[in-house]
Amino acid sequence: MKSFEGRGRGIAGAGFVLSALTVSALSLPTGCAIPESQVGEAYTTIQLTNPTAMQRYHEPVEIPLSEVRARYRNFNEKDFSAHLLPSNWYPDRGDGLLATDPAPMIPAQAIDKDFDGTADTLLVIADFEPSEKRYLALASPVFSKLAKKSGPRTSGGMWARETTRREAGALKAEGAYTKVQNAVLDPSHQKGDGLYQGDGVLFETDRSAWRVLFDSRLCLDVVGKRDREIRFDPKQKAFTADFLDLNAAPWGGSLLGDVTGFGAGAFGYQEGGTIVPLAGVDSVQYRLIKDGPAATEIEFVMFGARLGAEAFDLRWRMTHYAGGRIIRHDVNVSRFGHGLAFAMNSGGERKESPTGQQSWMRSTSFGAGNATGAAGGELGLAIIASGRTATGFVKSPADVMGVAFDSVSRNLTFYTVAAWNQETGGLRDAQDFQRYVEELVQRLDQPIRSFNLNKTIGS
Repeated sequence: MKSFEGRGRGIAGAGFVLSALTVSALSLPTGCAIPESQVGEAYTTIQLTNPTAMQRYHEPVEIPLSEVRARYRNFNEKDFSAHLLPSNWYPDRGDGLLATDPAPMIPAQAIDKDFDGTADTLLVIADFEPSEKRYLALASPVFSKLAKKSGPRTSGGMWARETTRREAGALKAEGAYTKVQNAVLDPSHQKGDGLYQGDGVLFETDRSAWRVLFDSRLCLDVVGKRDREIRFDPKQKAFTADFLDLNAAPWGGSLLGDVTGFGAGAFGYQEGGTIVPLAGVDSVQYRLIKDGPAATEIEFVMFGARLGAEAFDLRWRMTHYAGGRIIRHDVNVSRFGHGLAFAMNSGGERKESPTGQQSWMRSTSFGAGNATGAAGGELGLAIIASGRTATGFVKSPADVMGVAFDSVSRNLTFYTVAAWNQETGGLRDAQDFQRYVEELVQRLDQPIRSFNLNKTIGS
């Protein structure tokens, strides 16, 4: 793995924080409050401010753990809970965590943002009205006696059969499905053999779902949802005991059907605006980094990914946020000169926007051409890429859209977006989808700022 030396610092430098919410800790006279002696738990309060005149629902907010520990030295990143106080509560109105009796708990988890192996950031998911100021109480240990679960739900990970064998050269999978943390993906896997649940890694929130199809492309696919029920749940016997046919699911199924091109997203080699899929991979390793209430993080390492006439190693990390429509991608390429691009099947009308006041390129498509089979409806897809590493758009073939990356850049960050007009509370037309993407770009372009009293300590 020498080719990936120094990858953490590089990827972190290429990425941006997904929010424009100002985060500051309150310098209250009481410091860390001790609500009730019989509970024996402590907390500190963080102020969150939406500086823009737009609504932000299921907004990922990243708070440096150094900011939390500056006021709460005993904060335990492995045993804590986050509670959103009512919007009409203010610091001078008494005990914060008990204000709502109990204060509702929101999805939160500690993440390793710079990939150095140590958690350094607190990721929370919350809703904000325009220019709204909210207060967050962080309790450690978990404030179990006072908290109740609320907010966006999430599910994700990969499931594989307990045993596999080969019969007459064919792969046979048997036994119940079990969730795996790490795996070397079997190159003999084919659609329908039942080795992996749903043919690959599954992501799901209460409004959308994705899966990763295992073939030479490692292709993303989009799954539609007409209801908010969580389906990819290891507690459900129907999910883990038998193969889940997404195409036959009554709530939408795979919107792209049997994917033959790039699907909802895959890497390829591009030259002069023309892209072709990966020409195969020597081996692929899968790792579940974090499966928490706020986000699911997974990572693939593709050895010998053939881009054009040469082979490269790719480390591809995906972060799927709870309650949202987006996936964040952080990619490390083993060396320069790769000609890498990321493309999506594009059945609807494409719209391409280069960097302007915002430093993000975006390519979007919305139409009925992407949604297939009994699912119907219209599907919106988008790629948002950093203008520092993306050099242009993919123009050919005509049924795909994509972004091409600078061949001298080895650390890449981009986002993929999917929205189906038949999902609950979905974006109903191309104008709604385009507006959503443009607002997302604004949020990406305004990173979180943290304040320690009167001194800025980081961003």
